[in-house]
Amino acid sequence: MAREASDERLIIEFGSGSEVLELEELSMSISALARQYAKVGSSHGFGTGEIPHPKLLVTRIHSSQLLIEVAQYLGVIGIPVASSMVDHAAALTDFVEKIRKIIQYFSVLEERPENLDPNDVKDLETFIRPLAGRKGARLGLKRAKFHKESGDRVIDVEYEFNEQDLAGAYVNMGRELEEGEPQQTESHEIVRNVRLRWFQANSGGGVPKGRTGDLGIIPAISDRPLKVYFPTKDSVDKLKMTQGHLNPLTTTFLIDIDVTLDETGEPKSYTVLRLQTSLPDEVTETSEDEDH
Repeated sequence: MAREASDERLIIEFGSGSEVLELEELSMSISALARQYAKVGSSHGFGTGEIPHPKLLVTRIHSSQLLIEVAQYLGVIGIPVASSMVDHAAALTDFVEKIRKIIQYFSVLEERPENLDPNDVKDLETFIRPLAGRKGARLGLKRAKFHKESGDRVIDVEYEFNEQDLAGAYVNMGRELEEGEPQQTESHEIVRNVRLRWFQANSGGGVPKGRTGDLGIIPAISDRPLKVYFPTKDSVDKLKMTQGHLNPLTTTFLIDIDVTLDETGEPKSYTVLRLQTSLPDEVTETSEDEDH
């Protein structure tokens, strides 16, 4: 019996819960992924001579999920690729492992990958940005073998990251890019739909880590003013909270946050993952009166 032709594929699933994905963030995410795949492919001989880099092919889009498929370009258009199939399979394996190790490290701050390049951290931070802070977010990585004649797919490697993994990884990646390797004595907890009041705030960009003049109070967590950070200096949420049409000091902000806990479990600082809405004092007072 003749041997069935097959093609190695990488399937990446973006699950954003019930929320839609922003096109600009998604475009940047896919571009970052392509850079990383080209980098891994180069170490396996792709992009040299007559062997091109594998291409990223978007195969399906759903309302709350995006599936991206990475396939060997020559195999897609039907040109024989027997001479490079083994290299392509090895590149896919290394690529999946590289993504997994980096995201896993930054989500729990354990087993730091060797030779971790700042450019890798930046690309992976951009890659997971569309999902960071979203309720129900998930990222799936699958390596599959596609049998062209039968149409069957066999999954031989599969990893999945949930919303907690992604939010923690995103925050820690941003902090490392700004301040260096994160402290491993800290832990993190995601809290959603909490009300923050500024104790004091500056109108400049967000601060990912270190010294900041932004202090906020979240009564549901602590009555003490704690440092308030943002994942990036150019955070849109920070601009909305301090440079919008509302007075930031007389406004309550409904947010999703990453709470940094010290070694005793006490809250140490907040990182804003997503601004849900802004409530001026008159709206907040009306809402509280209705509750009573």
